[in-house]
Amino acid sequence: MPQSTVWSIHPSLARKSLLNDYSLEIPVSKVSSFHPPPEIFVKGSEVYLPHLSQKDTAGLKDACKKIVALGYQPVPHVGARHFADEAQLREHLTAARDGGARRLLVIAGDRDDSQGPYIDAMSVLSHAMVSDLGFAHVSVSGHPEGHSRINGDQLLDALEDKLEMLAVRGIQASITTQFGFDAATYVRWINMLRERDIDTPINIGVAGVTSIPSLIKYAALCGVGPSLSALRKRSGAMVGLLKGYEPTELVNELSQTLTLNDKAPVKLHFFPFGGARKTFDWITARSGTPK
Repeated sequence: MPQSTVWSIHPSLARKSLLNDYSLEIPVSKVSSFHPPPEIFVKGSEVYLPHLSQKDTAGLKDACKKIVALGYQPVPHVGARHFADEAQLREHLTAARDGGARRLLVIAGDRDDSQGPYIDAMSVLSHAMVSDLGFAHVSVSGHPEGHSRINGDQLLDALEDKLEMLAVRGIQASITTQFGFDAATYVRWINMLRERDIDTPINIGVAGVTSIPSLIKYAALCGVGPSLSALRKRSGAMVGLLKGYEPTELVNELSQTLTLNDKAPVKLHFFPFGGARKTFDWITARSGTPK
């Protein structure tokens, strides 16, 4: 694959781009109260729906319908290890399809053991069911900080295998990362992908506005390692704990160091642990858009 042309842009333009075109995720159980402001979360943007258990499958169809009715694109998570058998996988994918979803995020899942035959994302991606049910775009996970049980080369090889599988099936692909707090780690990882001629669009995980204790709890659960240590150092003072976390510093650093191009866009993907409203208010303040 020929290497794409990449150019730097002025930091102010990068900030504007990063906050004008982004995605976020909310629990299936919170969709009924989800009312995003269209002036800062443009119609057609992606809303990811986590899959933590089969309870999320039960409400998935209605959640997707609500997202579609609001003018956005639902992107249900598909956690491979949560499915006990093929019937459960089909139930989940059918609920997503019937709710209007045409995009998925396929991941291994947040459990160490598998409830059934699907042990990783590849075991779902290799199933014809994904394309047979009409899903045209699939995002796969990226690990800028590495993985506790898989070395870096194996991670990259696995990522390339997943992207190749999607290409063979004629499905568009993107990469969505876990959230983190260290811009330099993200940039090094993105550059490493581009050096391997991986020009797939990337959604960079960013934690939204929330309390520091909550953020540290989620980071520990999600295996966010090196940058969690950096966050703990920055938030050690009591004033930091009282003020809470905002992603201002991270977004500023990303804006100043990222290079963007049309062929392989890099966007933000927000994890609004403190609630979507707080993160939308932060974006409003940053963009200068009236509430």
